[in-house]
Amino acid sequence: MAAWSYWQFNFTGEHGELPEIVNGGAASANLFPLLGVQPAIGRTFSENEDSPGGNSVMLAWNVFERRFGGNPSTIGKQIHIDGKAYTVVGELPKWFTFPDAKIQVWVPFTSGLRPEALTGHDYHFARVIARLRPNVSLASAVSQVSAVQYALHLENLHAQVAEEVAPRALVENLGESVKKPLTILLCAACCMPSRSLWSMW
Repeated sequence: MAAWSYWQFNFTGEHGELPEIVNGGAASANLFPLLGVQPAIGRTFSENEDSPGGNSVMLAWNVFERRFGGNPSTIGKQIHIDGKAYTVVGELPKWFTFPDAKIQVWVPFTSGLRPEALTGHDYHFARVIARLRPNVSLASAVSQVSAVQYALHLENLHAQVAEEVAPRALVENLGESVKKPLTILLCAACCMPSRSLWSMW
């Protein structure tokens, strides 16, 4: 299981270029290995870097080309995010757009979090993705995770902790943003006059 969340950053380069607000993500160290993603250049986060105060950053390909000209020597350089210096450790492949093509930078999940956000149950910002072990059914996995979730619920009745787990396939989650437009397009296509369809042949 890996965790991630959406962030937004004030982003500058190493030489004090004009800042810009960029969409970003925070990822636990195991997110990219779990997805089977290798960086195009450099490496992903280490477990040691996924800790409060961590200062590593990975760049999406679009910002890598736009701000740094696609120069591999960007690895090891420093950029500033919200006024804090981060060291570039990797550039993600051009095709990688999970979970949103608008995300331009990734930082370790816990690097910018306050201590209470890591220990409290009232902070509902994290998203979790998991991969099933071979020969383990979804029902069995959900049952095990739900047991842990229910125990947490009983231990924290003062907080908004759900009693159970509700999983859904990754492809369904990623397709949620385009589901409605595609449905409208399909309905519009079905309403086209038959002579218009014949004219296409």
